[in-house]
Amino acid sequence: MLDIIDRNNHCCYRFYREHCTFINGIFVKDLKRLNRDLKNVIIVDNSPLSYAFNHDNGFPVTSWYDDKNDRELLDIIPILEFLSTVKDVRKIISKIVENNEICFEKVEEIIKNEEINNNNNANNNNVNNNIVNNNINNNVNNNVNNNNVNNNINNVNISNVNNNNVNNNNVINNNSFNNKNENVKEKKNLQ
Repeated sequence: MLDIIDRNNHCCYRFYREHCTFINGIFVKDLKRLNRDLKNVIIVDNSPLSYAFNHDNGFPVTSWYDDKNDRELLDIIPILEFLSTVKDVRKIISKIVENNEICFEKVEEIIKNEEINNNNNANNNNVNNNIVNNNINNNVNNNVNNNNVNNNINNVNISNVNNNNVNNNNVINNNSFNNKNENVKEKKNLQ
């Protein structure tokens, strides 16, 4: 079957009966033996016994016996594509599988809710980006305004030094201006 489905060899590994665990006369596909994070693993199988050790990773399908009208694999493609986007497939599979069958109504509901959540998250990200951008703009504007205020105060201080009227409320702790002012006062006192 994989030879037909996966003609471009997207599947990295193939496992067969010899990779199963034989227990009580049944071959069980023990996904823990894969050495992979099971939150990202799905087993599509017609026998729930084959994934008995990892029930929440099991994606049940009906048995296929050469029925040319069978479309089940095509029907589940959207679900598998959706599962490829979630953080933990087990949480979704446990919600959509009932009595070893896929409940398509629940799948539709979960996908719609996930789309709504994704849209809300995207909107929240846009709001957060706008807030950050506004904060950056405000900080830039504040810095520009502060620079203008500092320049104005410096200009006032320079003119006050020249006029011998230093206004302590306007002086920014600038020793060079204070020293110039002291020098001007000393010169006046000497004359």
